[in-house]
Amino acid sequence: MRNLKIKELNVEGFGKFHDFKIEFHDGINLVVGPNESGKTTLYKFIVSALSELSQEDFHRYKPWNFDKFGGSVSLIDPDRELKLQDNPIVDRKYLESLCLLSDEDDNVEFLKVDEVVVAKLRNKMSELEEAEKINFLLKKIPLFEERLLAALKNIDEQIKSIESAIHELRKRRESLFTAYANRLYLEERLENLKETERYIRNQIKEIQDQINKEIERIKKEAEENLRSLRIKLEREKSLPVISLEEYNHVIKLNERLESYEQKLQELQSLLEKLSSQRTEIQEQLDRIKKDLVWEDDLEKIKLRIKNIELRYNLLESKADQLKDYSNEYQSMWENFENEGDKVLRLVESEFPTSVELEIKQINNKLKFIEEEVLKRKSRTKLLRTLSILMAFSAVSLFVFGFLMSSFWFYPSATLAAGSVIAFFLLFRSIRKLEDDDEQKLKLQLELRSIEKRRNSAVQRILKAFNVESIEALKEAYQKYQSWRSEKDQMEKLRQKISEDQKEVVSELEIFGAKDINDVPSILIRLNELIKVWEKNQVVLANLQQSIEKVRSDIESVANQISGIRLELESSIGRIGLQDLGELEDAFKRNYTIDELEKKMNYLTRMIGYLKDGNIAPLLADEPSLADLVNRKEELEDNLERLSNEMEYIIKELSKVNLQVSNLFHPEQIVGLLHDLSVKNIEKNAYSRQRIQLAKIRHVLERELDILTGSYADKFSKLLCDLFSRFSELAQDLYVEKDLSIKLFVKSSFMEVTRSLSRASQDQLAFCYKLALYETLQPAENLPLIIDNFPIRFDKIRLRTAIDILKEKSQNRQIILFTSDVRIPEFFGIEPVLELSS
Repeated sequence: MRNLKIKELNVEGFGKFHDFKIEFHDGINLVVGPNESGKTTLYKFIVSALSELSQEDFHRYKPWNFDKFGGSVSLIDPDRELKLQDNPIVDRKYLESLCLLSDEDDNVEFLKVDEVVVAKLRNKMSELEEAEKINFLLKKIPLFEERLLAALKNIDEQIKSIESAIHELRKRRESLFTAYANRLYLEERLENLKETERYIRNQIKEIQDQINKEIERIKKEAEENLRSLRIKLEREKSLPVISLEEYNHVIKLNERLESYEQKLQELQSLLEKLSSQRTEIQEQLDRIKKDLVWEDDLEKIKLRIKNIELRYNLLESKADQLKDYSNEYQSMWENFENEGDKVLRLVESEFPTSVELEIKQINNKLKFIEEEVLKRKSRTKLLRTLSILMAFSAVSLFVFGFLMSSFWFYPSATLAAGSVIAFFLLFRSIRKLEDDDEQKLKLQLELRSIEKRRNSAVQRILKAFNVESIEALKEAYQKYQSWRSEKDQMEKLRQKISEDQKEVVSELEIFGAKDINDVPSILIRLNELIKVWEKNQVVLANLQQSIEKVRSDIESVANQISGIRLELESSIGRIGLQDLGELEDAFKRNYTIDELEKKMNYLTRMIGYLKDGNIAPLLADEPSLADLVNRKEELEDNLERLSNEMEYIIKELSKVNLQVSNLFHPEQIVGLLHDLSVKNIEKNAYSRQRIQLAKIRHVLERELDILTGSYADKFSKLLCDLFSRFSELAQDLYVEKDLSIKLFVKSSFMEVTRSLSRASQDQLAFCYKLALYETLQPAENLPLIIDNFPIRFDKIRLRTAIDILKEKSQNRQIILFTSDVRIPEFFGIEPVLELSS
C-alpha cells in the first residue's frame, strides 16, 4: 500500500510564488490567509503535481514577474519527489472524486462519481472467483451477439436479393402481356394520326387562299380611302387655321377682359354703396348739430358740457355734506335746546362727584384683594404638597432607622421638623385666605349700598336721555354744542347750493331741464351725442378715402379693359377671323387636319406592308384577316403536335418490339424459390440462438449484481450517517447504482440542486467525498485537500465539520486552505503557514 502523504512543497515558479517552501505533517495542516493571498494557487500546485497540469492551469498560473516555471512535491512514502510536469501518479478525475474540495468548483457535479471510481468499487467488491467467471462470460456475450447479428444481416441480404430477383421475373412476365397490348394500340394510333395530318394540310391550303383574297380587298379599299383623304385635306387647308398657342392666347385675353369687366361692375357697385353710406352719415351729423344749439365748434361744446358736469358734481358733494349734517341731529337734543345746561347741573347736584370717586376706590380694592387671593391659593397648594411629602419621607426614614441603621433617625427628625413648619405655614395661609374672603364680602356689600343710592332720582334723569352714566350725558351735550356751532354755516351752504342749482338748470333749460334732478339724464344724452358725432366724423373721413380709392381703381380697370380689347381685336384680325365666334371652328380645323394627315400616313404604311407581304401590323385593325391568320396558325400548331406525337409513337413501337423479343424462362423462378426456403430456415435458427443468448446474459447479470451490488449499500449507509450530523434530510437521500444522489420529497424523487440550499449542497458534497473514500478504501493513502470549502457553513455546522475532520485525521492527512481566522481556534492548533495579501 503506497502512502501518498505530502511532506514538503518546493515551488520554483507558480503564479505569484517563486523559490517558496512549506512542510506538512500527519493529521491536520492549516494554511490561513485572506482572499487573494495565494491559497488557491498552492492548492492548484499540489493537484497539478499529484495528477496532471491542465492547459488552463498552465496559462493561468504562469509566473508573474519571473521566467522560471515549475516545482516539486515530496511524499512521505515512497520517499520520492514529484516534479510539476512529470507523468501523473494519480488520475485527475479519480483524485477530484476522492480528495479535493474547493469553493471555486461546482461540487454538486461530484454527487455522481467518475467511472474510474465506480470501476474500482466494482473490482474491490468482485474478488470472488465466481464473480470473475461471470464477468468473463458477460464480456464474451457481446462478441457472440455481434457474430449472430452479422450472420443474420448476411442472411437477410441474401433473402432480399432472392426476393428481388423473383419479383423482377414476375414483373417481366406481366410487362410482356402489357407490351403486346401497347404495340397494337400504338400501331392503331399511328394510322389515325396520319389520316388527321392529311386533313389538316388540306385545311391550311384552303385558308391560305382566303387570306390572299382578303389582302387584295384590303389593299384596294386603302388606296380609295387615301385618294378621298387627300381631297378633304386640301379643302381644310384652304380655310383659316389657328394653332394651340394662338388659341390659348386669344382665350386668355378674352378671359382677362371678362374678369376686368366683372371687376369694374363690382367697383361701381361698391362706389354707389359707399356714396349712400356717406350721405347717411352726413345727415346724422346735421341732425346732431341741430340738437347741439350752443356752438358750431365741437371742442367748445365738449368743454362747456365738462364744466357743467364739474359744477353738478360739486353741488352733489355739498348736498351730501348738508345731508350728513342733518342726519347727525338726535332726538334727545330737543331737551338741550329747551333747557340748555340746566339738566347737567341738576344731575351733578343729585349725584356728586365724590360718590363716583368712592365707587372707583372700592372697585380698585376689590381687584387688589382678588389678585392676593389667587397668589395665596397657589402658595397654599404648594405648602400642602410640600408638607405631605416631608411627613411621608420622615415616616419612611424612621422605619428605615428601626429596620436598618439608627443613622436614618437624624434625617427623619430633620424632615419631621420641616413638615411641622410647613403645616404651620399652611394653616396661617388658610387663615389669611379666610380673612381676605371676609373683607371682599364687606366691600361688595358697601358697593351695592352706594349703587342703590345712586340709582334713585339721577337714574330716572339718565334714563330719560337714554344714557347709562353722567359721563355719557356730558359727552352727548358736548356733541350737541359742536353740532349747534355749525348750524349757521350749514344754513349759508344750503342757500349757496340752491342758487347754483338754479344756474345749472337755467343753462340746460334749452335741452328740457326743469329742475336739478333732470341734469344727469341731460348730461348723459349730450355726451352720447358728442360720441356719436366724433364716431361719425371718423367714419365719414374713412368713407371719403375709400370712395377716392375706388374711383382710382375704376379708372385703372377701365384703362386695362381698353388695352385688352384692342389687343384681342388685333389678334383676331391677324388670324383672318371676322369675330370671336369663328375662333372655335378655326381651332378645331387644326385638329381635323392633323387627324387627316395621320389617317393618310396609316393608309400609306398599310399599302406598303401589303406590297411587302408583311400582314402582322394589320391584324389589329382587320378582324376578318386576323381570324383567318389565327385559324391557320392554330392548324399549323396542331400539325406540329401531330408530327411530334407520331415520332414519339414510332420510338415507343421500337421499344415495345425490343421488349417482346426478350424470352421468359420459367426454370429461373423455380431455382430462386428453393434458395429462398433454405435461407429462411437458417434465419429462424440464428434468431432462436439470439433469444437464448439474451436470457443467459440476464441470468449472469442478476447473479453478478447479487455478488457485487453491496458497494452501493455500504456507500449509502456511510453517506447518510455523515450527513445526518448536518441535516435531518439525510433519511430522505437515495443512492443510485452509479452513486448519484436524489432526494425523496413529497412522494417523488427530485434533483439535489432543486431541493437543497447552496450551503446544504456544500455539506452534502463534503460528506459524499468522505463516504466515497471510506467505501473504496483505496490502495493509495491519499490526502484530503480542501480550499476554503466550508465558507458557507454556519457556526454550528462548521464545528460539526471540524469534529468530523478531526476523526478522519487519525488515519488520513488533511490539508485545509482557509481565509476564516476562527478555524485554527476551533481546531485548537497552530497553522503551518500564514499568508498575507
